[in-house]
Amino acid sequence: MDQYSRLKETPFHSENVYCICDVPVLVLGMMVSYLPNPIRCMNCLELVNPSEIPVPISEVFVLSDWALSLASINWLAFNESSYENWADSERTNFHSKLNEVGLGIHGKLNESSKIYYWYSRNMNDVTENCPICKKKMTKTKYKYSSALQCEDCLIAAAPYAG
Repeated sequence: MDQYSRLKETPFHSENVYCICDVPVLVLGMMVSYLPNPIRCMNCLELVNPSEIPVPISEVFVLSDWALSLASINWLAFNESSYENWADSERTNFHSKLNEVGLGIHGKLNESSKIYYWYSRNMNDVTENCPICKKKMTKTKYKYSSALQCEDCLIAAAPYAG
């Protein structure tokens, strides 16, 4: 059995499409529509094969469980449910349990690979400062997206859309 199967098997898609970039720009939590793997390439927006990072085996279950939590909270935040305000707070509050667990996983993954943590900031927020070090983040353009990034803390976020 593949030790990464928990991050590869999904009931929503018959086949995973993985990043084939020469130098992928790894990000944790940017898009979670392809459960249960929350690791993408910011350049091509495709999934990143967890065995190529490599994700420590000790983190596979924690990572897939966190991805499910993130996807559930995103669903609540974007579907006009009675939990919309709570879910949006969980996503945008850097000190929420969701982000606390995600940052713990992020730290473990960065022991073997450079990977950014996607911070779902409030899109009405014009601040472009890193939520950790408070320095101004740099806007970086990729093939299909752009992101604000803090190289010191490895935090990425969507640019202000206003």
